[in-house]
This record gives sequence, structure tokens and C-alpha cells, in this order.
Amino acid sequence: MNTLSFFLSNNLVKLSSNRPDILKEIKNDWFAPAHLPGLSYIKQANSGNPIAIILTQSDKIFTVVLSYKNKKWGISATKRKVRARDLVLLSLQASTYVNELNRVFTAHASMIKNKSGGVLLCGGTGSGKTLLAVAAKMRGWELVSNEFTSLNEKFQNIANITNIYLDGDLASILKTKETDITFKNVTGIKTKLVVFLKLYKSAVAEIKEVSFPNKYFYLYETFSRITKSVDNLMTEEFDIPYFNLEDSASSSNRATFVKKMAEKVKVVIAQGNYKKVLDDLKNYL
Repeated sequence: MNTLSFFLSNNLVKLSSNRPDILKEIKNDWFAPAHLPGLSYIKQANSGNPIAIILTQSDKIFTVVLSYKNKKWGISATKRKVRARDLVLLSLQASTYVNELNRVFTAHASMIKNKSGGVLLCGGTGSGKTLLAVAAKMRGWELVSNEFTSLNEKFQNIANITNIYLDGDLASILKTKETDITFKNVTGIKTKLVVFLKLYKSAVAEIKEVSFPNKYFYLYETFSRITKSVDNLMTEEFDIPYFNLEDSASSSNRATFVKKMAEKVKVVIAQGNYKKVLDDLKNYL
């Protein structure tokens, strides 16, 4: 029987396994360090009340059991093999749930900042989050986080992904040869603007401010997406195991946070040419 265990505590991920090939796959897969902060590899892990994700594979049955304190969830699937990205995305789902219980909220979003404050870049896969974040960095903005950003109740970031890997298409659009981009782990940046992106090749750009109550629903969807799934990554080709981790405590905390953010933070929708969008964002800060 093949077993791999994940333990998550304070944004630190520790794992152990009787399968060194799986550990090597996770370590060598760009997706893991680019999407999961604090990843370390040790034989044993003991830390307070961590999240434990136990994966076992016997014959053709793939089983996942997730436990936190006295709660436990389990799923199984047939004809499946343990993959590095399954583990990373499972850990994101689980850590997001526990963070919400402790009033820390994670969005599928990148963050950039200038002297006016932080800008949260939201949107699904392919919307242009990474494109705009790297373009901003190339123009003198500070790059704070990639892909996922965690905020406290004051809308300040407390945990970041500090690495970006650019594929060939993005590197070509940005006209750069640098594909592996790392940056400093900066925390305490207050969110002053939330931008929902839909970037595409166009000579024009359009930015529209979102008013209440629509901004509430935009924000709620963004901050609940990781708990429910990870955007549109649950495809036939990339069928990650999925836990429904919603409960009244986490959902209530998230709703309160989102309502407060909708009342205090400006929200806009930006679409079109990324260069023009970036130039125009300063008018909303």
C-alpha cells in the first residue's frame, strides 16, 4: 500500500511518504512551489492541531482521508494514481477552510502594489492575473503575491506565493526571456482596490466600477472558490479529489469579511489590452 501524508499548520506544509518517487515528483514539479507556500519535506511532522491529508493507493483504489481536530472527511476513486498536483490542490482546499475558521481569507488572486496601496488581481485561469502582475513589476510596481493571496480582517495580506513561472506564451507577450520569477515575501499590505480581469488582445481597454450589492457577490465568489474547488482545474484531464469543506462557521466568517470588504474597498472590472488597463488602474487608487 502506498501512503503519503500532508500536515499543514501556520502556512507550513510538511509531508511524509513511503514513496520517495512521489516526494521527488512534488519537489520537481514547478506547480508545487509556485502554488503552495512553506513547502518542506521531512520524515515526521508534529505540530499542534495540523490538517492531516492521508492518501493511500491499493490495487486500483485511490483513497483520501482529511482530518482536522475531531472532524474527518473521506473520498475514494478508482483507476487513479497519486499525482503531485492533487496533493498541492487538496492542501489548498484544506488550509483555506481552516484559515476561514481563524478569520483568514484566501482569494484566487495575485497582488501588486504601488505607493497608494495594494491591488488584488482576481479572475479565473487565463483571465490575465499573472500577465498583469508581471507587466506591473516590469513597470516599477511591487509584486506581492502570485496566484493565491490570504488576507486578515483588515484586508492586509499575511501569506503569499512568491514565485511565478511564465510559460512560453506569456514570456512572448511580455517580451522577456525570464521565465522563473521570484520576489520578496512582503506582508501587511492593505488592499485598496480589487480588480476582476478579462484581458485579451485589443487596442482598447475598459474599466468599470462595481457597485453594491453586485460587488458583494463578486467578492464572495472569489473568496469561496478555493474552498469549493480551484477554479476550473477540475476537468477530466485534471480531476483532483474534491472535499466539500463548507460549514456554518467558515461560511459565516467569510460572509462577514466579504460584506465589510464590499463596504470599504473599491471593486472594478477591467477588460481589454493589459498595458492600457495597467495605465488606467492608477485612476482608481
